[in-house]
Amino acid sequence: MSDNGRTVYVCVRGCIHARVNSARVEDFFRANGWRSVSDPADAGLIVLYACGSHHTQATESTEFIQWISSEHPGKELLVWGCLPVVDPVALGQVYGGKSFGPREISRFDAYGDRISIEAIEANRLVGNLARQARPSGSSAHRLYSEFSRLCSDLVAGLGRLAGNAPYPAGTSENAWLLLCCKCMGKAGRIAHRLVIERKRCFYITCATGCLGTCRYCSIRKARGRLSSKPLAKIRDEFERGLRAGYSSFRLVATDLGCYGFDLGTNLVALLKQLGSGQDDYQLWLEHVNPKHLRRFADDLDPGLMSHVSIIGVPPESGSDRILERMDRGYSAAEYRGLVQQLRALAPKAAITAGFVVGFPGETERDFKLSRRLLATTTVDLARALPFSPRPGVAARTMPGMVGERTMLRRWAMLQADCSRRAALYAARCVLGTRHRLFSAGA
Repeated sequence: MSDNGRTVYVCVRGCIHARVNSARVEDFFRANGWRSVSDPADAGLIVLYACGSHHTQATESTEFIQWISSEHPGKELLVWGCLPVVDPVALGQVYGGKSFGPREISRFDAYGDRISIEAIEANRLVGNLARQARPSGSSAHRLYSEFSRLCSDLVAGLGRLAGNAPYPAGTSENAWLLLCCKCMGKAGRIAHRLVIERKRCFYITCATGCLGTCRYCSIRKARGRLSSKPLAKIRDEFERGLRAGYSSFRLVATDLGCYGFDLGTNLVALLKQLGSGQDDYQLWLEHVNPKHLRRFADDLDPGLMSHVSIIGVPPESGSDRILERMDRGYSAAEYRGLVQQLRALAPKAAITAGFVVGFPGETERDFKLSRRLLATTTVDLARALPFSPRPGVAARTMPGMVGERTMLRRWAMLQADCSRRAALYAARCVLGTRHRLFSAGA
């Protein structure tokens, strides 16, 4: 490639981990003399991180690949990320160029002659492709009014999908599903701004891979076994962020709950390292698996948790039978106890949760138990996702597949519960009651 062509457009469709990794790739190209551009039309090379963890994200990734190929046929495109590992068949139907998974990130070294990508650490994000412009110049109360309206529209739409009301004449199930997805996306962006966007956030990748054996998860196939960053290195990044003026830090990992198990340490030791001699900072703990949290929950104390503003603890289901089929390693009662323990230790922290709806074998009773778990725990924010039978996961061939319409109805009902919970939480934040705002940026 000529010097004139050493321009790169780095884009991503994926999770926070993917967005931090994409920032790392962008910084690698810059360190090696490339110019990063904000429009693919100006780039000689387009680098896309393609998500494959769920059918929806995989479809969005393949659609973008098709768009790039049609709009910019002369551009060199490189696709990396989870999709090439999780579903190479789907990728191969739209793309035949270079591709590799996140564990092969060293292959980017072929594009640089000054510094290796292993020497690059990124503490920021590359924006998601599907993300629209955030509202600007609006007060918190004005944003909350818009958020409340979107939540009302969303709950109404979800009610129709759940079968609580007929579709108006001339409309269809697909049209209402699209409307709900748009409302969810916009409401999510506004909620993010209301709740967590107040200052810049410093992102620290603590670990990749996991120790889980969840039968529905495809991420483990792409990310591999747990590989934790040493405590001292995380501490160095944390202090660098403090010196740069940051006070908000998001600890990123495939599963932060098992951080350090491969190094003979754990999350408690990490929190102690970060807390030594520091006072003015806040932490967002990303995705702490309840199975691993049980191992060290009793070692947590109010001092350690006083800096935690958000902690993600996903139950995935409220049914013990489904949790066992998922191979999650804990019961609904144990999850409820962990949330109570966290709430006692960090009463001002926001606890987030996630559910999978329609896992093979899920009955109406199992589904009601998930709704009950959400209703009876002090979780602040939650989301529901329909089960996606990704290639290579054990659940793909399990008996008892839930029908698409049944899954859609259950998802709509549980997501409506989650949306109501989000609206209440945003209201508490705006009105300045129990929860404090997390000072972060996305």
